[in-house]
Amino acid sequence: MAAFADHAGDDETAYPSVAALAAKTGYARRTVQQSLATLTALGLLREVSKRKCTSGAVKVRRIERAALEALPDPPRGAGRKG
Repeated sequence: MAAFADHAGDDETAYPSVAALAAKTGYARRTVQQSLATLTALGLLREVSKRKCTSGAVKVRRIERAALEALPDPPRGAGRKG
C-alpha cells in the first residue's frame, strides 16, 4: 500500500504499472498483482478507470481513505523483529 501511495496525487488516485511497483518493493510481479487484487477486494483500493499506455492500459485506482481509517490499530509490537 505504501508503494502505491507514493504514486498517488492529491486526489489519492494513481496508476503505477505492476512493473514499477515490483521494482519499488522488490516483490515479484505476480505478488504485486495478487496484492493489488487483495487490496481492491478488501475495499482499500477502488478501480476508477483505465488509462492507455504504451503497453496497453493500466487501471487507475483510488485509495479509499475511509476504509483505511476504519482498520483497527495493529497490536503493540506487531511487525517488529527481535
